[in-house]
Amino acid sequence: MNDGSGRSVCIISSVEEPSLAGIVPIRDMVDLFTETHGHIILVTSSRLVEAMAGSSDKLESFVVDRHSNGQMPNRLVQYILSQFRNAKVMLSVADRTDEWFFFVGGDTQFLPALLAKLSAKPTHQMFGAASKETMKTYGRGSGILVPLLSAASRINCHLATQIIVYSEHNLREYGLESFRAKTAVSHRHIIDFEKFRPLTPLEDRDDVIAFMARLAHEKGIREFLDALPDILAGNPHCKVRIYGTGSLEDEVGKRVAEMDGRVEFVGWVAHGDMPRHLNEIKLLVMPSYAEGLPNVMLEAMACGAAVLVNPVGSIPDVVRDGDTGFLMDGNDPKTISNRVLQVLQDSDLEAVSRRGRSLVEENFTFQRQVEKWWRLFYR
Repeated sequence: MNDGSGRSVCIISSVEEPSLAGIVPIRDMVDLFTETHGHIILVTSSRLVEAMAGSSDKLESFVVDRHSNGQMPNRLVQYILSQFRNAKVMLSVADRTDEWFFFVGGDTQFLPALLAKLSAKPTHQMFGAASKETMKTYGRGSGILVPLLSAASRINCHLATQIIVYSEHNLREYGLESFRAKTAVSHRHIIDFEKFRPLTPLEDRDDVIAFMARLAHEKGIREFLDALPDILAGNPHCKVRIYGTGSLEDEVGKRVAEMDGRVEFVGWVAHGDMPRHLNEIKLLVMPSYAEGLPNVMLEAMACGAAVLVNPVGSIPDVVRDGDTGFLMDGNDPKTISNRVLQVLQDSDLEAVSRRGRSLVEENFTFQRQVEKWWRLFYR
């Protein structure tokens, strides 16, 4: 297979500091592009640039930070300024860039997308999750920002040469059906099955359920916490672990401190330690309002844990209820508690977890993803 040495790609991402949410998606794309391109230019925040240091000898990084104190006027100003900063970097590298790739917040960068269009070079808009949809769930996206993001995203889709989504389901969820003719389906998810594998059989694990996600409203953490009293009352052997950091971290810590001792707030865990933690849980619960295709869900399945998830984003393409995992019909606390208790008592739980493991093992290897991306760029 050609190493792609004749082409360079510039990835434009727009994330707010001090967010680290984009590390895994950007890391995966850099790994894939290392196989398909000769040079990779990354334009993103300083935290992500630091996290990517040394990941590829083909990588060249530029820092464009976007700070925000959460107040609407400042968020709007930072959103506009980040576009000018990104555009400035793009102008400096345009003569050695063969194609543009907008990802992780890039779908709302109107000025950079316009500049990419004017360069007459292929432009790819990838939707892991729609920024405008995620913003709605923050509780901070009132006023002009959400409609502005929505309009920018729509215009950028018109400007793009190609739109890439994780699944067909995303076309409907993100309102992209009118762009179907120039849409491709692919994703960047790669699982290291040497690290993420079952070490403890599910039947030998305690009834430990876990929440592993950014501690923010759109991940359904408040609803999960509200469901815990009924879960603990309904299963006296059940234990709960909450992993993650985020804007609601203090609130989560306080609420856990007031709960039954069977609830533990673990906080942040290094990615290298995740296989051990995932092998200690029986059920991962994800009551999210918005998702793309969550890596932690795939990693949990790879480690033999069962998953109970809200069917948003590309999740229904991987999790089939009662087959490769379990789905919940909504994410209100009562629904969460009822489904958790049902799943823990399901006689087919071990078989479901095995089928989940087989599915991710078949579909999320590095080589399989490289082959998909190669066809996208060089077909």
